[in-house]
Amino acid sequence: MHYVTSHRLFLLLLLCCIGMGGYARGQQMVTLRLTDSIAEVHNEELKDVTIAIDNKSAAAFKGTLHLYCGKGARIATKQDLPVIVEPGKSLFVSAKVHIGANTLAGKIPYSAQLLDQQRTKIAEASAMLRLTGNKLMQASLPETEIVMPAAGQMISIPVLVRNRGNVSQEVNIVLAYPVERHDQINKSIKVSVAPFSDTTLYFTRKVTRDMINLEYLDVSMYGVYSGGDYFGIASASVQRIKTKKKYGR
Repeated sequence: MHYVTSHRLFLLLLLCCIGMGGYARGQQMVTLRLTDSIAEVHNEELKDVTIAIDNKSAAAFKGTLHLYCGKGARIATKQDLPVIVEPGKSLFVSAKVHIGANTLAGKIPYSAQLLDQQRTKIAEASAMLRLTGNKLMQASLPETEIVMPAAGQMISIPVLVRNRGNVSQEVNIVLAYPVERHDQINKSIKVSVAPFSDTTLYFTRKVTRDMINLEYLDVSMYGVYSGGDYFGIASASVQRIKTKKKYGR
């Protein structure tokens, strides 16, 4: 009697072990993959991504699909999705990733995890989104009417430079005086501006008697990318207080 009871207990334990092993193998037969290769994205873009779940087991899979993305982006759809995949079938899940307006150029990781009903991770896949660099420089003259100081004093003309792109830019800002001056006093300032930031430059020069005699002159400002392209062309008038004239305005 004791032998029969022990034999039955052994068979019960053996069946339990076989059942647990079969469940584990069933988990391994449910796989996860991201169908999109490295994709280029842009700031403020809503990017579509697709996740595939393949169930190669003989039983239906029920669980949760958890989505995650790196800094500078966010999952715009639900981050946790309940899923059911029939045996021998594949399920394709669509999701959206939103790229932030101030995210810097570079690679943004995103991943998907497959969890069973006990919230145990059984599969994971990851990929990259590539945020392309864009140049978007702006330059302007905050003051368009500037008072000319007395001869011998310094005149200062501010230029506001803005980088609205997602990469640092090194540019030249040029301030040009009228050709009538013939003094080659035009100035160029090279400046490096970080992404999504502003800086103010000041162009100074000494006022001469010739400038006073002109009473009025126009100055032009323009920005130049390192490749030679222009941006932010503007002009301002410089005149003596006593003139109070409007020239072409």
